[in-house]
Amino acid sequence: MPEWEHDDFLTNAPLEWLYAFHSDPVKQRQMLVLVTEKAASVGIKSFRAIWTDYLKQLRATREDPEDHVTQFEGQPIELSCGIYACSDLGIYGVNNYGTVDVCTHPIMPVRRLINIDTGEVKQEIAYRRGKRWRTVIFDKQTLSSAQKIVGLSSYGIGVDSENAKDMVRYLSAMENLNYDQLPEASSVGRLGWVEGHGFSPYVDNLVFDGDDKYRHMFNSVCAHGKLDAWMDVAKAVRAGNSIVARCMLAASFASVLVAPMDALPFMVHVWGGAGAGKTVGLMLAASVWAAPSVGDYCKSFNSTDVASELQAAFCGNLPLCLDELQVQKERKDFDKLIYMLCEGVGRNRGAKTGGLQRTPTWRNCTISTGEQPITNGNSGAGAVNRVIDLNCGDEKLFEDPRSVVAILTRNYGHAGKKFVAALSDETTLETVRNIQQAMYEQLSGKSTDKQALAASLILTADAVAEMVLFEDGKSLTVSDILPFLTTSAQADANRRAYNWLMDTIASNPGRFQTNNFNEYVGECWGAVSEQEGRAYIIKSVFDRLMGDAGYSAESFLSWAKRQGLLKLSGGHNTILKRIKALPVAMRCVAITTNQDEEGGTIVDNDV
Repeated sequence: MPEWEHDDFLTNAPLEWLYAFHSDPVKQRQMLVLVTEKAASVGIKSFRAIWTDYLKQLRATREDPEDHVTQFEGQPIELSCGIYACSDLGIYGVNNYGTVDVCTHPIMPVRRLINIDTGEVKQEIAYRRGKRWRTVIFDKQTLSSAQKIVGLSSYGIGVDSENAKDMVRYLSAMENLNYDQLPEASSVGRLGWVEGHGFSPYVDNLVFDGDDKYRHMFNSVCAHGKLDAWMDVAKAVRAGNSIVARCMLAASFASVLVAPMDALPFMVHVWGGAGAGKTVGLMLAASVWAAPSVGDYCKSFNSTDVASELQAAFCGNLPLCLDELQVQKERKDFDKLIYMLCEGVGRNRGAKTGGLQRTPTWRNCTISTGEQPITNGNSGAGAVNRVIDLNCGDEKLFEDPRSVVAILTRNYGHAGKKFVAALSDETTLETVRNIQQAMYEQLSGKSTDKQALAASLILTADAVAEMVLFEDGKSLTVSDILPFLTTSAQADANRRAYNWLMDTIASNPGRFQTNNFNEYVGECWGAVSEQEGRAYIIKSVFDRLMGDAGYSAESFLSWAKRQGLLKLSGGHNTILKRIKALPVAMRCVAITTNQDEEGGTIVDNDV
């Protein structure tokens, strides 16, 4: 150590001499002790404070005695590193106490990503442990917090609670020093149409910055193998006798039309016995866009509501393909799932920092399979309206399903890219809108409005695919899809409740007093008058039966009143009725029993 005098400590000479040891933190701290003692011996009692201010000035001005740049072997990019020494030996910097060991291995920002949906900025971080460089994308909130940056350790990055603050300072300094040198790219966390950019993932230089859990699914959406091999399979299906398989293929194309046609999300559910080839049909639908194997793009029904919501939001405008409905534990969950997937918007959730999280949205088609229908007699009208149920029964969708699977797993993704490219032309898109409107007009009045809209998208997509891809003259027609659509009467939950109620009355004759006998078997539910064509059901029993079957008693009575099916008393939907076996008059629902399933009058009740 030089023999400094009092006036020497009023210059930067001791400070610069001490800083020269920055590559050896232990040596530097030892020298700091000696220099502080020397300064005190010549009357400078505050050298430690002067040293701290000197280090702060270096960080603030980025003035370093040496012009440091990163010197990592095989580094993706060379960056200025200011007061940091960056080499394969590690990264060293300074804090208020002197030189510190920031990280034991190379790590650096290599790219800035700006999400085209949200505007959120993220950073792509490159690091090397061993011989290979790896990259991971993190949001700025994580990289700016000493508490959150510790999470990088799960990727093998050398950060812990001891060096977390220094790592935050280092990465922030590297970005600020090299802001103009760092490449900037657009990023996206989902699939589908992106306003002003095109269709993800077909936009050039578009980077995926979403949840790593979906990275494999995102990467599966690509062209692989040969288009001709895939076309041979698809054309064979279009030329075959299975309308179900043809509808599944057309529904996959239709998914990307939902947003451009200003339509609502919908669901196509294929059900039937085991061995029909439903899963192979789902793979065919998925292969339009991506690797079709279950686990790649196709997913299972075996997931929570939140997971299904996030999957739908990730798919965006591409079809959500779900296999094996029967893994859902409770049937009552089906209606909830249908409403959620076909609503096109997720739940509002609070953010930890206050306010609301960004609400996920999607506009697509969900294609699902199972051994049973996804709706039943007590499903809500909205659920029935949103689902096109394709019952394949005992039909075999494919003559040789094993060979179809072998071809699809090796050749996929070409058709979807060509289909989207055709839609990118505004003239073609206008033609598609005209076709869809014509299809919708043909279907109107033959089914519910929502079913007609969904079916028109399927027919339109099939017609457009025939024009831009297949050119085989095998497009689906209205008569092909019409048998699978639901009429207004079939979709009406109250009409279905009425039909169920008539079945219940007919199948429990011993619980109703009739003109012919007064003896009851078990609990008394009311009375039936064949002359009046009316059933009298004790109100408390009626409420219980309707509730157990999943119907709303009040909603049904309101509907029945509007339909003229109730005998009324004053302002009530019930009347007082004396049932002979009971000692007092009972408040009963008096409902007509002579309507058929479509609302017409039954003339002859005899069987």
